[in-house]
Amino acid sequence: SRLAVPSIPLRVVRTLATNHPHDPVIRYLGASSELGLVDLWKKVCQGRIPRGKRWFFSTFCGISSAEFDEIQGEQLGENFPIGNLLDGTSKAYDVVALLLALHDPGDTGQGLFPFDQAHLRLNGADHYFFVQPQHIVPAPKVLDHLSLLYQFVIGLGKWSFRARVQQAGRMVRGVAGGMRHQVSQ
Repeated sequence: SRLAVPSIPLRVVRTLATNHPHDPVIRYLGASSELGLVDLWKKVCQGRIPRGKRWFFSTFCGISSAEFDEIQGEQLGENFPIGNLLDGTSKAYDVVALLLALHDPGDTGQGLFPFDQAHLRLNGADHYFFVQPQHIVPAPKVLDHLSLLYQFVIGLGKWSFRARVQQAGRMVRGVAGGMRHQVSQ
């Protein structure tokens, strides 16, 4: 639910995408944020979104009402290159979905998602519905987790194939050694 998703400054996503242009996860998140807002701008211009252009500029471009009047924002149409002005905030649905998928509801120490508040058991299966304002994850926490996740993903992407194979071999040997130790006891 949009009520449980924090707003993230677009410049954070743009900076990550600029600093790591070859990373597919970051490219996807950056492109999805920008392309989604460009499409939303077109819908606003077509009158399909009732909030209007002033709201769009305030929310997604960080432009005040006075600045909007100064640039004659109401005169701008759907072909205006709005992507150049995006500097406000965006609801980070994809980011929160990604982080949610990486967290275990049983991990009470994760401190990001209030799984206990969003829990519902139906037909013997656990479900988590993050739909209330109290389920919102504070934006600074999302940014902290996102930063760690990006560093991890970028680190993986920098490994050569050979290095990954060597690392996997060490991990398998370590697990096998640990299992032999437990069996011998």
